[in-house]
Amino acid sequence: MRKKLKPKTEELKGRRQLFLDYYFGEAMCNGTKAAILAGYSPHTAAFYASQILKKLKETEAFKVRLASIGLTQEEVRDRLAAHATGDLDDFLDEHGNFDLEKARRFKKTKLIKKLKIKPDGEIEFELYDAQSALNTFAKMHGMLTPQAGEEEEGETIKTIVVHVHTGKETNSTDAKNNEPSKSE
Repeated sequence: MRKKLKPKTEELKGRRQLFLDYYFGEAMCNGTKAAILAGYSPHTAAFYASQILKKLKETEAFKVRLASIGLTQEEVRDRLAAHATGDLDDFLDEHGNFDLEKARRFKKTKLIKKLKIKPDGEIEFELYDAQSALNTFAKMHGMLTPQAGEEEEGETIKTIVVHVHTGKETNSTDAKNNEPSKSE
């Protein structure tokens, strides 16, 4: 005789609920990061995240959380500002080692783009790109203004080219090719 299947609307419990909370919260839909935050071993987190997500995607709890993931303009602005001003020191202990607990205490884990824990225990992590966040933030707030003759999306950041042999500064609006303007 076959076992009765549990309804998919059952309430999640324990680490699976914690995983779901972290997945849609601090981990920003990063399964491995959510698994580590939920207490799974860093060495097996990627595997368990994959297994848990396969099962959770069928649940009503997952579907409801997925539908509510939309961010407001203020939340996007705040997240970009956090990425732009992220500080490596928020992730390191006094000896220069990665410290996830410190990052959690300061609520900085959402700044982590990639977290990899190697079998030998070595930890690699990458923060979101501050320059990219600043550029996006500037675009959102109209801080980038179109330059004369601009073709690409009407936005350019004017660059200053300093010629090593003369020390003379020239303005350049051809940031793509990084060539000085013809007015030299």
